[in-house]
Amino acid sequence: MDYYFDEATAIKLITNGTTGVLCLRENEEGYPVSVPLSYVYYKEAIYILSEPEGEKMDQIRKHPEASFVIILKDHIVPQFFTVQYESVIIRGTAEIIEDPNLLSEIAQAFIQRFYSQFMHRSMTYMESVLTNHVLIRLNIQTLTGKVHDAT
Repeated sequence: MDYYFDEATAIKLITNGTTGVLCLRENEEGYPVSVPLSYVYYKEAIYILSEPEGEKMDQIRKHPEASFVIILKDHIVPQFFTVQYESVIIRGTAEIIEDPNLLSEIAQAFIQRFYSQFMHRSMTYMESVLTNHVLIRLNIQTLTGKVHDAT
């Protein structure tokens, strides 16, 4: 059975997710740009750490409209010829943020979310992030969550 869930449930799920696919408009060759990325949900937005240059950054500068797809559950149920899943699709605008204070905040959020067992070694990571990265903030305009339960 498929069903859509409310925004509060979708936010709870994306808070627990780790990877999504950022989808942007087509590049000069006519191909859409889709990039799998780690993220954190922070202050009602999706944040992604990125190097300041590259194809996705060029596309964001030209066309900030974006989608972000998160698949939280993906389990094949062969006896029912189906797949159980939970997914969220976010639509909004992507913007590049170069504010060092916010960058530091988000880097801390990444450390706490993904690397908390290595906090004692996090200064090297922080230095690298602060000197080599910028932020992509996906400002959420709409989000849709859907689940399929095979039972």
